[in-house]
Amino acid sequence: MHRTELAKRLGNAGGGLSRTLDDLEKCGYIRKYTNPHERYRVATFQMVDPFLLFSFKFMQEQKLDSWLPFEGSPSYYAWRGSAFEIACLGHIAQIKAALGIAAVQTSCFSWSSGSSNPGAQVDLVIERKDGVTDLCEMKYTDGPFSIDAGCERQLMHKREAFRDESGTRDAVHLALISANGLAPSAHAGVVAATVTADDLFAF
Repeated sequence: MHRTELAKRLGNAGGGLSRTLDDLEKCGYIRKYTNPHERYRVATFQMVDPFLLFSFKFMQEQKLDSWLPFEGSPSYYAWRGSAFEIACLGHIAQIKAALGIAAVQTSCFSWSSGSSNPGAQVDLVIERKDGVTDLCEMKYTDGPFSIDAGCERQLMHKREAFRDESGTRDAVHLALISANGLAPSAHAGVVAATVTADDLFAF
């Protein structure tokens, strides 16, 4: 949520909310980021603590008595993908190292299009001081992720939407963060680099 959305929901836009959000961020429960391509650069907050996310999803929302009925359902796969995304966002330093840009100054944020049709969303944008921007797509699959023609079109659409809406002059590269790597295919060349789950825990 944007900070303004949080303030409206809680009915509190004063210093108390600011202190609370600051404390939650320092404790690692949430992360704060701003999109440098938004006109007003409003702060966005995202919950990233795995235990709290699991508690809200399964202890309060669904109140599961057993994991077995849930496993294999569409909700299960959606949850698995979201959990992997959170793991990735907690290991940006390792992602940068795997991309070979550990020493490069960067700005990292999520991005959603405001005008493209169809819409586009990027899990992690790594905007680099060396004139390159990496758009990172995160995928959790049981085996190596395979890029088919449809997926290639989607990735290229995201890249073009980001270029058009951000007005960036950087070279824009597509990167895949896949739990189990990338499967060889005729369309795999659309991504410039691949990061695996093993890379997230390299150091």
